[in-house]
Amino acid sequence: MTSVIERGVVDGVTALRSNGVPGRHLAALTFRVGRFDETLPTAGITHMVEHLTLSGQQEVGYRFNASVSGRYTTFYLETGNPADIATFMTAVCRGLSADHSALLDRERRILRTEAASRGGAGALGTCLAERYGARGPGLANYQEFALQRADWHEVADWRKRWFTTGNAVLWIAGDIPHGLRLSLPPGRAVFAGAVTPLDLALPGYVAVQARSGIGLSLLGDRSHAQYAAAHILQRRLTQVLRHEHGLSYDVQLASEDVGRDDVHWWLAADALPEQTPMAAHMLMTTIEALVDRGCDAGELAGYQRLVHENAQQPEASVAVLQRQARALLDGRPPRSAEESSRLVAGVTVPDVATAARALRASMIVATPGLVPAVQGRMRALPTWSQATVTGTEHQPVSPGLALTLTTSADGVMLTDKSGNRVTVRYAAVAALVRWNDSRHSLIGDDGFTIMLDAAEWRDGASVVADILRRVPWNLVVPIDEPGPQRRTATAQGEAAGGGSKPAQGAGGNKQRRVRSPVLARYARHGRLRWALTIALGIVLALSRLPMGYACIAIGVFGLAAYEIQRYRASRGR
Repeated sequence: MTSVIERGVVDGVTALRSNGVPGRHLAALTFRVGRFDETLPTAGITHMVEHLTLSGQQEVGYRFNASVSGRYTTFYLETGNPADIATFMTAVCRGLSADHSALLDRERRILRTEAASRGGAGALGTCLAERYGARGPGLANYQEFALQRADWHEVADWRKRWFTTGNAVLWIAGDIPHGLRLSLPPGRAVFAGAVTPLDLALPGYVAVQARSGIGLSLLGDRSHAQYAAAHILQRRLTQVLRHEHGLSYDVQLASEDVGRDDVHWWLAADALPEQTPMAAHMLMTTIEALVDRGCDAGELAGYQRLVHENAQQPEASVAVLQRQARALLDGRPPRSAEESSRLVAGVTVPDVATAARALRASMIVATPGLVPAVQGRMRALPTWSQATVTGTEHQPVSPGLALTLTTSADGVMLTDKSGNRVTVRYAAVAALVRWNDSRHSLIGDDGFTIMLDAAEWRDGASVVADILRRVPWNLVVPIDEPGPQRRTATAQGEAAGGGSKPAQGAGGNKQRRVRSPVLARYARHGRLRWALTIALGIVLALSRLPMGYACIAIGVFGLAAYEIQRYRASRGR
């Protein structure tokens, strides 16, 4: 079935329409704004606008919802009565102009609850942060900090900037309702390009906090050859990992626009922990075979046939409308269904081989720990900073914290005894997160993070105060709860704890070692304090007071913990 797209304008908003499925009417109002347009301190502000817009919607007789992706925010509905389209769009536009300041705190709680139930971004988020840092697509790996700090004026300004007539497209699969109005403020389209990835040597791998499975992050263009290569790779992996070797239940493939002309592919294969090494070997071997020898004519013909069959489905008009709406919002010429079919049919076997090589050259592999099949084929992504700063060196209070903190007018650097460092320059700060217990995380736009606790450093209060003076106020994120404890006793864990970089050494072979929180707490005190505690306990015990024995026990334990920490520090552990 060929989708005929009609194009017009409704109250200054570009509108697309095609015939839908008989008895069903679908419509969507899409804006060219999403998470990739935010900064780290404003992360989640688009999500806040989306929630507030629909906060006044009551129970109705049709299905509706809204979503925020990396580049687009969409309000959509499905109904049997086209009049509902006009009703819903009127409600959306009203919600985008209403004063929701009284509802802001309530929606903050709802969104934070949603985030907590959703969990983290997992291996995909880690790969995006490795590729982009704390910017654009990399923000998927971070909290929505706007839910902590954004006030109503900031939310309203964001809405005014992005949710305008020129930055929106309406599409309808079905009948145009009588009385359809779109009362949006005037504004121009915002044709934002792709965020430039970090300068990484790829392909490379990163170890993630997972028990099993393998993930692949691939960056490509919009060519039909790369779409074909990605889908053929997914089919091959399903055949090899599931049907031939029984190593995986599912091989997932997903894609997302990350720029006007760029597409990010995520390919993930699950596996049992004990099967993951073999699954990784088979996965890498399958990719290499596609890159070296390309696909065969039958595989390409199968993909082309699948695309053609999907285009004949009754729901195909919805997919075409969505693609054309996003093309218009990105400033790209929209392609008709006929043109897309012609381009897919023109893809050749050599085209697929070329596309596969380009995808592999961009590849980041996410592994649960260190997997030999991956380690032997590529390097680990960097877990230490290349940049340095020269300035005042600060020593820790505890000898167990084998680190040096360097501050200067250019930035902050944390260095371990081996010379490995994490550096954040003030010119490249993404955010400074400030918890209510005086812990701080200074996050660079490359994703490297330095955790700062004034109590850990000599003259730490003045050091942290100086850093706060140098970071612009709009990059500071106050959080009204205690900050995280340091997660490791190795320098890398100390330096990057709380950030997006994995806790590994530069060569990928330095394992994380967890320090007991109780041991760390007691080890901050010196021999004299624990000796005095023991002496006090003896005096109380001789006075026949029961608490004397408790003081003796605490003092002995604390002194032992202190000596253990000193011994470990002297051994460089």
